[in-house]
Amino acid sequence: MLIHSFSSFHPRQPQRLTLQPAPGDTGKPCGVDYELKTYVAESLEDKPHKRNSVRLAIRKLTYAPKKQAPQPSAETSREFIMSSNPLHLEASLDKEMYYHGESISVNVTITNNSNKSVKKVKVSVRQIADICLFSTAQYKCPVAELESEERMPVGPSQTLTKVYTVTPLLSENKDKRGLALDGKLKHEDTNLASSTILPCDRSVLVVHSDQV
Repeated sequence: MLIHSFSSFHPRQPQRLTLQPAPGDTGKPCGVDYELKTYVAESLEDKPHKRNSVRLAIRKLTYAPKKQAPQPSAETSREFIMSSNPLHLEASLDKEMYYHGESISVNVTITNNSNKSVKKVKVSVRQIADICLFSTAQYKCPVAELESEERMPVGPSQTLTKVYTVTPLLSENKDKRGLALDGKLKHEDTNLASSTILPCDRSVLVVHSDQV
């Protein structure tokens, strides 16, 4: 008996993922797969056959960094005609990293210095999949959405601060074309694809995913 250990993946290799096809699509779905193939031969020139080889599918996942980054935040202002002051919107998350099935808390602050009124707040989480092949393409799928009119409207010279909670789940997005998964839909432990930590490098033929 001969036992040989294999080296690990290169750090730049992305996780395994599959893009969900449309109902009428045929053929193998676009994605990133890894397979280990081993065969027995008498010389290096011999070609592998089914009778002398075995294959093992490898599921490469993304492990979360041990150190958390600062809480993400963003702000913007909107100016209106016939209004001397803008409408200011600020949003922040309670933390930088989330796990599958975990709720996302979004802290929203609206400072209305304009002469308009805010009647509704919409919070959405979008999954963005960048396909870096011979030509680049991008799929954008909303995976969680929330609309609220609670404590509305926010009139001129008024301020609103409220926490909204959304939860991205695969069970509510199974039928969306272009959705990136970390496995196959038929498997019970499949989830929405994790965010790719490495930046999209066009010199590498891969598919990257992110949640915004």
